[in-house]
Amino acid sequence: MGNTATIGKRFMAMLIDSVLLAIIPGFMVFLIGYWVFFFTPLLGAIYSILLEGSPGNATLGKRAMGIRVAGAHGQGIDYATAFVRYLGKILSAALFGIGYIMALFSESNQTLHDRLANTYVVNVADNPADASARALAPSTGACLVGVSGAFAGKSFEIPANGLLMGRDKVACTVAFPASSQGISRLHCLVEYNPQTGMFVITDRNSSFGTFLSGGTRITINTPFAIKNGGRFYLGAESNMFEVRI
Repeated sequence: MGNTATIGKRFMAMLIDSVLLAIIPGFMVFLIGYWVFFFTPLLGAIYSILLEGSPGNATLGKRAMGIRVAGAHGQGIDYATAFVRYLGKILSAALFGIGYIMALFSESNQTLHDRLANTYVVNVADNPADASARALAPSTGACLVGVSGAFAGKSFEIPANGLLMGRDKVACTVAFPASSQGISRLHCLVEYNPQTGMFVITDRNSSFGTFLSGGTRITINTPFAIKNGGRFYLGAESNMFEVRI
């Protein structure tokens, strides 16, 4: 994956987080009492899992360094993946730090816990809505065009590894406003297969569904192929899109 964060950035982010996790318990002692120190390990887990699994997909240290945690296709990760990644961190440290050292020998700077959770740490684009597109492969020449709704008349190139649509402004190239009705955080993935000349739509377990223009709902997590010029919509017909070559 391109756009991966350098080891230097990752180290500085980890250093900032370590300092914060050393300061926070000390501050909380004044508010609650010394028994807080017994829960310091739990605090570290909550800190990592909640922040990395949130829409920003980054701890405060990562935010400060302009990096975030991403899935295999550049999409944001959920809390379950963040939890697996945190367990992997424990293993990385328990193996005398070898899990962290593995990043030195990986083209994508992946640590052991990144490999276990199938994640990457990538740079955040200046415009968060473009982060996924910058992290993915070059365009295929295919595009997605808005027919109706917030993106009517707008065109988006489809990268080789696909284009994510949804409300997550960090993970999605086509990022709907947070207040959008009927649109999930990670709603669907649009891909183009140059060998077959077909577009592939995959619903990412959205709440309100992804539909073909005729009203047929696409089965969740099951790739569905459509031809050039085909149309589909997210949640309601007011969010209609067309795929073109």
